Amino acid sequence: MSTLGTSIQHRAKLLKARTLLTDQDPFLGHLALSLPVRVTSDEGVPTAAITVHGQCLLGEGFVSEIRAQELATILIHETLHFALDCFHRRGPRNPTLWNIAHDLAINALIQESMESSRPWAWPVAFPPLLEPSFQNMAAEAIYKLLWDTFRLEVDGLNIPGLVAPKMSATSAKMACDRWTTEQREAASRILQNQTHWVLDLSPDGWEQVDAAAREELRLRWQGALLGAAEQAMRETGIGNLPAWAERLLGPLLTPKVPWFVVLARRVHGHLKGERRSFSRPGRRGLASGTILPSRLHHRGVVGVFVDVSGSISLKDLTEFITELKGILEQTGHAVRLLAWDVEVTRDLFLEDAAALQTSLLDCQDNLYGGGGTNPDCVIRHLEAVSDAPNPSFGVILTDGYVPWPSAEAWPMEVMVVSTGPLPERQLGYDAMNLEIKSDLLEVEMNL
Repeated sequence: MSTLGTSIQHRAKLLKARTLLTDQDPFLGHLALSLPVRVTSDEGVPTAAITVHGQCLLGEGFVSEIRAQELATILIHETLHFALDCFHRRGPRNPTLWNIAHDLAINALIQESMESSRPWAWPVAFPPLLEPSFQNMAAEAIYKLLWDTFRLEVDGLNIPGLVAPKMSATSAKMACDRWTTEQREAASRILQNQTHWVLDLSPDGWEQVDAAAREELRLRWQGALLGAAEQAMRETGIGNLPAWAERLLGPLLTPKVPWFVVLARRVHGHLKGERRSFSRPGRRGLASGTILPSRLHHRGVVGVFVDVSGSISLKDLTEFITELKGILEQTGHAVRLLAWDVEVTRDLFLEDAAALQTSLLDCQDNLYGGGGTNPDCVIRHLEAVSDAPNPSFGVILTDGYVPWPSAEAWPMEVMVVSTGPLPERQLGYDAMNLEIKSDLLEVEMNL
């Protein structure tokens, strides 16, 4: 049990740590001021942890052991967990592996923000999880890398609550091709050195938190991000924000055209031009007493190719299909719907785009594949199957973590809609990010 004197010392150290932050980095300092902190004697909190109710807990012994400069870094770390929406973004992922992935992602951001002139530092007694080969990788991508590595080395690893069968030979090759040798070796070291893990995301009770409270937590921290950025810009200008913060806050500070509007423009841009016919006179011509041809939509087939390897959430899929259905209903196009991972698992021809949504709902129980992703399987399938009309244009929905062939390899024009990274520019794809509102920080900013 802490004494009054100890409690005062802890509060003084917290105040000093926060002062160091606000003096040296207005953005991170003001953001950290939004973090509710409580020092606790609970033995279940040996270092630091954040709760599903939005609070940061610091162990008494931990606070006593570290310097104010080190505590400042800990406050940034725990603040960024909340600011980058750690609980919402976890979804169904394993909590332990997600904690490690999110730690690695935000520690890279903190390291990027550190300068030799700044008086805050990593705790010497508690070295952080840092891996240079994961630089600029989203927490979701790091999780996928760790998960692939775990499945490849399942016999030699034991992670509480994580059970997975070994990969098939095809999936194992895909996993090896997806990551560099340096990244795979680093992931293996991280998984094996469990004594270096400091698990600070406590998922206990998240499933019992109602939707309104979850949304309130998300919006509260989105507001904190904006408030901290605005305060920092008033003091020093946007050019003095960390580079990653500029990437993160750009879409929030400068609203963009909604993704579904961009999607509609892109799809219409790829579809063949409209024809005109005198068989249906245009109404504008009739009104003026002149017979003019009316427009006839080109009623070809549009391919909708959905990556079902398991990384596309049902929410993302539903919003994408709803918008695409509306776009294609306006043009009168039929749809060829393919679900794929390393093979095409579903091939449906729909005369009417209105059936797109119901067709997905009808087969959602066996919609998702078994892991691994390779769009080459769609190309092979389209070339091999001749009893269904081939699309003249295709829309690919994916999480982006795939080995892309050149756009020229496709037997039609295609557009990629990704919930994660886009294909490299030199491959020649027309591509855009899917920006679901609740996943803004995850999808748009790749953090």
